[in-house]
Amino acid sequence: LIFFEVDQQTVQDHKRSALAQAGIDTTDTRFVVVDFSEDDLFEKLVSAGYDPTVETIFLWEGVTLYLSEEAVRHTMGLVRANAAPGSVLLADIYARRLIDIGRSRVGSKALDYTGEGFGFGLPLDEDHESVLHTFVQSEELSVGQTFFLGSASRKGPFSAVVEMIV
Repeated sequence: LIFFEVDQQTVQDHKRSALAQAGIDTTDTRFVVVDFSEDDLFEKLVSAGYDPTVETIFLWEGVTLYLSEEAVRHTMGLVRANAAPGSVLLADIYARRLIDIGRSRVGSKALDYTGEGFGFGLPLDEDHESVLHTFVQSEELSVGQTFFLGSASRKGPFSAVVEMIV
């Protein structure tokens, strides 16, 4: 198996350093530098040796909340158009209310330390399953297993982990 680790350059540098310090073998890992807001994900992956004819699991965690809705939809469309049928894009999608907290004065002060800001979220406060399904299906992907975190809250879940199937 070959693993492709996709992230921004500074994050990649940090991950490589931490893996080396921990003595973790990364022989089967290809580190692919991508800025989801600017780069063509699949062009970068193919250049690193990715085979688009092989079913693939794309683990896309901790990313969507930092992107615009346009960039999230663009990446979903790229996976749909370029990955083998049966491939899975596994992502966490956050509630818009959590994103709004991150955009508040207090939240933005905390994010100043990372140099990032919050972007995309879905209105998961009412009928969260329908909202998520409608969003995923609008990009012509199918919904697989889904886990809503915080769904017992009267405000609805604060995030969802969802399999989006090509």
